[in-house]
Amino acid sequence: MLQRILIIDDSEDVEVLVRFCAQASWPEAVLEMYDPRCGLPEASFNWSRYDLLLLDFDLGLVDQNGLDWLLQLKSEPRLPCVIMMTGYASEKLAAKAGATGVEGFIDKNKLTPETFAHAVRQAMEAKREAMKRAVPVGDKTEYISPEDRQKLWPPATGPSVKAGPAVQKPAAVEERPRVPPSTVPPKPAAPKEATATTLARTTTTTQERKARQPADITIMVPGYTVTKKIGEGGMASIYLAERDEDNLKVVLKILSLKQKEDSVLLRRFMREYKLIAQIEHPNIVQIYERAFASSFAYIAMEYFEHGDLAERLRNRIDGKTAIKYLHQIAEGLGAAHAKGIVHRDLKPANILFRSEHELAISDFGIAKEVESDTLRKQLTVDGALLGTLYYVSPEQILGGDADQRSDIYSLGVIMYKMLTGKHPYSGNSPAQIFEGHINAPIPLLPPPYTSLQPLLDGLLAKDPNERFQSTEDLLMGINWKEWS
Repeated sequence: MLQRILIIDDSEDVEVLVRFCAQASWPEAVLEMYDPRCGLPEASFNWSRYDLLLLDFDLGLVDQNGLDWLLQLKSEPRLPCVIMMTGYASEKLAAKAGATGVEGFIDKNKLTPETFAHAVRQAMEAKREAMKRAVPVGDKTEYISPEDRQKLWPPATGPSVKAGPAVQKPAAVEERPRVPPSTVPPKPAAPKEATATTLARTTTTTQERKARQPADITIMVPGYTVTKKIGEGGMASIYLAERDEDNLKVVLKILSLKQKEDSVLLRRFMREYKLIAQIEHPNIVQIYERAFASSFAYIAMEYFEHGDLAERLRNRIDGKTAIKYLHQIAEGLGAAHAKGIVHRDLKPANILFRSEHELAISDFGIAKEVESDTLRKQLTVDGALLGTLYYVSPEQILGGDADQRSDIYSLGVIMYKMLTGKHPYSGNSPAQIFEGHINAPIPLLPPPYTSLQPLLDGLLAKDPNERFQSTEDLLMGINWKEWS
């Protein structure tokens, strides 16, 4: 049975195409991506977690391709069945791939659910035959299933990949590897050593998982036990869950794929979180995993037990605490902006607390492009969207491009709300709120916060060119000694 697939490819489109092809024959299969620009997986990489590896020939690397990687990986006993994929297929390349050790070969230009299923079944059969000849068990030689393979070959603790030169990550790329949660323990949880018990949890069956879940939770996510539904967005449902392998509490964001525009939403959903997962910063939410299962895509991310800023704003926040929060939010935004990521929907509900005093920015928004195009046309909206309108920048309302200065404007609204308990611009309709953002003067801060008025002016300027141009400029503009 095909349960988990790893794709090593530099193309986002392949992830979408393979998902649709795979679910036709294996609806429960989970897909994970590994960006080849992160370099060859380390020797401790848990290959036994996967049933199939789809390895791109053209990895997008200088002087390295999929065959070069395979030469270094083929001595790894836990390596699953390997199929090489390419958009430049030829008989010569297929023969060379076969001689290098792959079990299958796929031309991306001819990829359909039927051709994918045929190639996978042929490759899996070839892998089984090879293992029958190569792996002795007791007095005979027989096929070793992925589950038994985990028991025979637990995750390596030392170097095991020696053949060939080391693949170096390009200097211009600063991304960190997107690896499965069982390989690198999530932050802030302490590292856990792999044991027979934790390995057994990774193979929890659907029936066992269903028995542990509440009766009203019908969704089944491989590798997780869903315990509670905690939210519903325009395109994603949010659940609280426990990871089977170590019982870590996580938040699952699940995107249902049942509409005609599935592929568009899916690409936004997965690409956005791939970007966020590259950011290692204490003020940015941690992403553990992103994958496909059945008719939905899901993201596993850090769970915050201490609520969000919106809850804390129900009570007044003192000035010193507000400035400390402002500093942390600015630091997190700076880390995102350094990667070219603009939040576009910064608001108190997206500021979550890891502890009583440490916060992180979450929910970078899967519909931000649609929102920018249609925002000014929406005059009847529900309460959730109305909350967003209090924090939107003038250029977003006017249909302009939203860059990092749009996030800085939203941060100014949050600052005013923290210090006064009110929004700087309000009204009885979205149109009135829009009018305030676009034309109303910047409100004055009451005592004892008058010394912060220049800071607020630099955040809430109508013209983006008159605002702080970066979070670095903002952080330099605060008199920390006065407010520490």
